[in-house]
Amino acid sequence: MTPETAERLGQDLDRLVAEFRAVAHSLVDALPDPDVDLQYARTAGGHEAVVDACPAGFADIARLLDLRLDPAERG
Repeated sequence: MTPETAERLGQDLDRLVAEFRAVAHSLVDALPDPDVDLQYARTAGGHEAVVDACPAGFADIARLLDLRLDPAERG
């Protein structure tokens, strides 16, 4: 995962995070296992760019968020 990837996916990632936060409480309440490993991105649709760039799931999305949110790591 590179800072360039995080930057390229910036708007897609921001949209995914905003959408996920908007429905997170109802999702967690409806699931028997709240450890959903960010499966929302795969199941909601419309987030294919982020999903495709994150084959390791949560670990890759967490890295993208770190790169996106930490200007010092962007170089």
